[in-house]
Amino acid sequence: MEISAQPFNFLYMGLSQFAGFSYNKTGVNITLCLPSHKHLMAFRRLDAEKGLANHLIDFTYGFSSDVDDHREAEALIIGWGEDRKKGVFVRLRIDRDLLPIFEGLTHKTQTTKGDSVFISIVPVDTEQQEAQQEAAQKKKIKGEYGALAQSLRQSSFFRNPQVWQSIGSDNDYNQWVKRQKSAYSGRFSEYHDNGDRFCVPAHYRKVSEGSGTGIKPDYSTIPLTNDEHQKQHQHGYGVIGDEHWWQVQRINHVQRWCWETLRAQLGYESWSQVPPRVMYRWAESKGLDKYLPYQYRQYRTERREAHFQT
Repeated sequence: MEISAQPFNFLYMGLSQFAGFSYNKTGVNITLCLPSHKHLMAFRRLDAEKGLANHLIDFTYGFSSDVDDHREAEALIIGWGEDRKKGVFVRLRIDRDLLPIFEGLTHKTQTTKGDSVFISIVPVDTEQQEAQQEAAQKKKIKGEYGALAQSLRQSSFFRNPQVWQSIGSDNDYNQWVKRQKSAYSGRFSEYHDNGDRFCVPAHYRKVSEGSGTGIKPDYSTIPLTNDEHQKQHQHGYGVIGDEHWWQVQRINHVQRWCWETLRAQLGYESWSQVPPRVMYRWAESKGLDKYLPYQYRQYRTERREAHFQT
């Protein structure tokens, strides 16, 4: 399936075929094949304007057309073009943490179809790149384990439904949503004298999740004011935001709930205080350690090495 209606700043958004990977100390290089040569036009245009070599991009990927299952990452464009073996291709450098995700995929060859990967590639211009780097520095989590916490927050760990279920129930999540500002207006519906403020958990239903009339998927709400919620029921989701907006708001709120709730469950005031062994043991006890970022999985290796040395 190819997504034809692309925002102007997208280099590409749609279906690709995996065509191989290699890796070194600086990252993992993956090659993805695009459907036809017409998709190179945007690459050629940006290359002529600014140059694409080692250009920073916002990269999302997934293995179904459901964007809720897609993950976000930063990447560099290190090559693109067309040849007889691969056809039209783009080559990206991604973080080594992502290697386990891609190394088991089937490679596209002249005789074999590669595994399908739904992707979007959005270029980051120089000013935006500098602004993002400056913002990242300001947001950088300080403390003994700040760098580890940063890697956890930027990973896809808290996008995993198995992680959600291990942290709390759908009802737990909805109780948290009620106390958040409206995702649309930043306001609350109710203001109480004791300082409590509330919104309405508004469900976002999707057919791909088995939803329908009367069926409300778990972990699918975002906060809206009561007026906004009523407007959405009367006029449809589009009166609040398009499909992409709803999907992004939903996943962002679930991730934030996970981040805040698990930290409290572990008994720490800040993620920068959480030792890797504490996070790893929690994930291991839930059967979730394989989803942790590479930096936390390293703890398992170091722990085993220390055990055999004693």
